[in-house]
Amino acid sequence: VLAAPIAPPPANPTKLGAGKTGFFTPAILFQGWYTVDRNSGVTTDAFKLRRAEFHAKGQIIPDKVQYEINVDFAKVLETTKVTVPTTPTVDINNPQSKISALQDLYLTYLTKNAEISLGQHKIPVSWEGVNSSGKLLFVERSAVSKQFGDIRDIGLRVTKTFPKFMYMAGVYNGTGLNQVENNPGKDVSLRLEVYPVKGLTLAAVTYDSVFDRKQPTAKDRWEFDARYEKDAILVQAEAIIALTPTARRPTRACCTSTSARTTTCRTTTPSCRRCSPARCSRPTARPPTTCSCSPARSTTEPHRATASARLALGE
Repeated sequence: VLAAPIAPPPANPTKLGAGKTGFFTPAILFQGWYTVDRNSGVTTDAFKLRRAEFHAKGQIIPDKVQYEINVDFAKVLETTKVTVPTTPTVDINNPQSKISALQDLYLTYLTKNAEISLGQHKIPVSWEGVNSSGKLLFVERSAVSKQFGDIRDIGLRVTKTFPKFMYMAGVYNGTGLNQVENNPGKDVSLRLEVYPVKGLTLAAVTYDSVFDRKQPTAKDRWEFDARYEKDAILVQAEAIIALTPTARRPTRACCTSTSARTTTCRTTTPSCRRCSPARCSRPTARPPTTCSCSPARSTTEPHRATASARLALGE
């Protein structure tokens, strides 16, 4: 008598049921570092919890409404040294940002030609920045991506990927991670990707502040990236041009008396353009008067233009 064949064990589920029709997909990313630093003949070593992310996504209404949440508990451990103005002064380790592990939290409405997301998520600058740290080729993002990419903000995003291209447009507060809106300005963005041949991605991004460009958070970013992957070869590169608009400077300065016969124009604020003493000095014994500095036009000063490249060969 032949025994009946043993049925293979069931495959592990990729999704968990949630509610009557929805599903829940959890994931965990853990990364620990051991660092050794030698400075001025002194060697220090330390363990560091670099990432401790819990990520979950799912659908509340199948093929209509989905959600995504990402928290990183290691973020509350990142500190920077701050000097407290006491007598005597004291140095303390202060959190680099608001004490919050929340990274991403948004709802998405799905349609045939657009996925509309509202909440906190990444801005589209930098290929390495916009993608998960779990997809990095090295242990950390490039210096370019860390400076101008991998940034989160609260806003509205519309995106969709098709066989030959992808678009991603958005409007953001412009104030950054876990920050409430504090000015009338907004940031707008557009990322376009094309896939001319299999394995090749070409992309361009524009990210600019609008409405109120005098705010210190105003910015202009233009980014280009390319990526080619085939078999055991992977080549990718990106370049970012970053500009910071300059606020219009004050146009008046105060003339203070320096002697019985002259008055010299001195600026009242560090940001005001300094008046030439020869222009404002005059023989006079009258009380101090006011001179006008030449108004500075609102210009755009380059902040940084940088690029990075990655090459990987493997199985």
